[in-house]
Amino acid sequence: MGFDVEAVVAAFEYVGIDRMGGEDYELEEAYMGDITARLFGEA
Repeated sequence: MGFDVEAVVAAFEYVGIDRMGGEDYELEEAYMGDITARLFGEA
C-alpha cells in the first residue's frame, strides 16, 4: 500500500503494540483492523 515507515510505527504505537525487540510476531485480527483504520485516517 506504500505507507511511510513513520506512519506505520505511529499506528502500532497508537494501538499499544510493543516492539518486542525487533522480533517477528503475528498480530491479532483486531489489531490489524485498528492499524489499517489509523493508516487510512479513520481512527
